[in-house]
Amino acid sequence: MHRRSLSVLLFPILILLIGHSPTLIFQSPGRAPVAVAATSGFQSCSATTPASVNSGDNDGFQVNPIDACTDGGGYAQDIDSGTSTKMACGDLGKDRQLFYDYGLAIPSGSVVEGIEVRVDAWFDGSLGAVALMCIELSWDSGTTWTVAKMTPPLTTAETTHVLGSPHDSWGRVWADADLLDVNFRVRVTNLATNIDHDFSLDWVAVQVTHTGAAPTPTATPAPTSTPIATPTQGGLQTPSFDATPTALTPSLGAIPIATVISSSTGALTTTAASTPTPTPVSNFAQIASSSPKPTRTPAVKGVVAPPANGIDPAFGTALMVLLLCAAAVVAVFQRPGAPKAN
Repeated sequence: MHRRSLSVLLFPILILLIGHSPTLIFQSPGRAPVAVAATSGFQSCSATTPASVNSGDNDGFQVNPIDACTDGGGYAQDIDSGTSTKMACGDLGKDRQLFYDYGLAIPSGSVVEGIEVRVDAWFDGSLGAVALMCIELSWDSGTTWTVAKMTPPLTTAETTHVLGSPHDSWGRVWADADLLDVNFRVRVTNLATNIDHDFSLDWVAVQVTHTGAAPTPTATPAPTSTPIATPTQGGLQTPSFDATPTALTPSLGAIPIATVISSSTGALTTTAASTPTPTPVSNFAQIASSSPKPTRTPAVKGVVAPPANGIDPAFGTALMVLLLCAAAVVAVFQRPGAPKAN
């Protein structure tokens, strides 16, 4: 009874496998093209200027500001920063500095996945003092800015802070032209609970992660061959031909034609001329010379072209699955032989 129940359960499963194996083999999706992400690496600026309107002292990093465009070798300083103790990025009493010309040109049509800004900074803090920096990005030469991101509280030792990520686009969709030097800007705003604090900035760098548009493969039509040349052993080509060739007509040579010309004296002069007779050409040569050789167009990468001859591998796999399933059905339903009598 247990064996019969097992057979009843396995039979529908095998039927499903037999019914769906060709679908799974022939209709499996091809490998989708994947866009590969690329990164610019952290790039340095080559120009900087203070925000001179509604920005605290309106002098930004007044000591060696260009030093913040290189990693090491010096640093920019904002002495006695700002005119306000409020801890808000948009406060008009805070000192600000703009950095630009990062050389972030990326391939046309690329998709910007994320932008990272690195700041290596510290301050001359005292017990209980709090200081940090706000970072904003602009894509239109400083007219419009993204929502600010804030660093963790600064310490008295130089510390690296990275704002953003490879998948953080700062709340907007970037075009490749937005990153050109004429458009892209980074703005640093210094916040502190006391206007007597000094800020130091060693490096402000930018890294962009982007992807190109994924290529769309196009199917190549199945190649067609003209059965004119048949490959043989040794790589020789044997031309095929019509089973009933056209009979050749032998050339009779030139046929003389007499031309009669009347002279001024009344005498007739006969001049012999000849017209060549064209020699017919066998249809063997016509077929061999006029028929093109078989050609095969290579398939697009990622798209499988059907074989020109022989058995399709997918069909062979499907046939194998069907045979295995049939063997399993026979094995399940085959009953053991009855014991022989003594």
